[in-house]
Amino acid sequence: MEMIRWTEEARRQEKFEDITKLIEKSPHIKIKRREFNYPECILEFEDPKIATLFAIGLEDNYFPMDNELIPICYDYSYVCGLHSLNEYANHLKDRRVMYLVDNEWVRTRPNAQIPRDLTEQQTRLTKESYARQITTKTAECGRKREEIIVCYTSGWGDEYLYGALGGFSLREQGYIIFPEEARLLNWLVGFTGDLIAVKLGAFQDKLIEEGIIEYGAWLPELELQKIFGKCTKKSKIEVEEAVAVEIESSKESASSGRGQLTGYVKGGHFNHGILVCPGRAELDEKPIEKMGLVTWNDKKEEVYIPPEKLSHQPEKLAELLTISKRVASLILVKNTTLEGLSQTYGNKSIFETIGAFTKSPKFID
Repeated sequence: MEMIRWTEEARRQEKFEDITKLIEKSPHIKIKRREFNYPECILEFEDPKIATLFAIGLEDNYFPMDNELIPICYDYSYVCGLHSLNEYANHLKDRRVMYLVDNEWVRTRPNAQIPRDLTEQQTRLTKESYARQITTKTAECGRKREEIIVCYTSGWGDEYLYGALGGFSLREQGYIIFPEEARLLNWLVGFTGDLIAVKLGAFQDKLIEEGIIEYGAWLPELELQKIFGKCTKKSKIEVEEAVAVEIESSKESASSGRGQLTGYVKGGHFNHGILVCPGRAELDEKPIEKMGLVTWNDKKEEVYIPPEKLSHQPEKLAELLTISKRVASLILVKNTTLEGLSQTYGNKSIFETIGAFTKSPKFID
């Protein structure tokens, strides 16, 4: 039994190292240094904004701030205005170093005096405790807590990790990616994929022109200009389309993911479906059922296969694109000062303000 357990742990360690190599090789993330020392891997990013976005995409994260560990999950509370990333403006701008940890090791690590069958609360407290150990250890080595992020993922790779990697691939293709946790379009679309990705034509081109985003973007990026400064525009979007994105953490589950995407696209809100799944490069030389694919080959290289164009316009697409623009506008309005809104838009209602806001020469103060 002990031999079986050791073999499984050795395989998980090997798989975890493979995952960190995928991150290191991503052309969209740009890692300066990777230092693997199981159960951790230190990833030093070139750009702190990318480090912040990647960590938020993983969800299971801790940002050391003062004497606290702050998890940041970009959920509906950010869209509603209850929270803003600008609350952490002084704490996000220098995040370059991520400690990525195998959460299964933390839950079951030897000599920890912790039961293997942990409750959710016990697991969270255990992860917090280990994150504090990492923070203390890095401080003793002379690194500032404002520079690091502690993140967890399964040693085998989980949907959040592949979703974060795949999302950066779609960002490079010009899509704005809506995280599942934000539940931004569920009331309109109903049950949707793990991510929704949209291109918003002239509306998005305005965001690019104003330096809010550079091309495609994760939704949280709409809040980051005041922290990281204006973006350098890369290209125009011009087109409008919407994509349902399904994430699978193993190649064996790809067929299930494609089946779900077929249902989403038939619902009439999406132009395409895109599957994000590891290990499919040798099996998918072309899209199946007009779907796209983000995957990785045996050399840890990303492979992107674009979806084929539909011969017709989905009947509910305009509705989804309109609500996407309104959500983006709400986020921009939220991060504009009340004084700025009052001076520019006077006593208009919030809906009139959003309409005027998206047509104005400037999106933000």
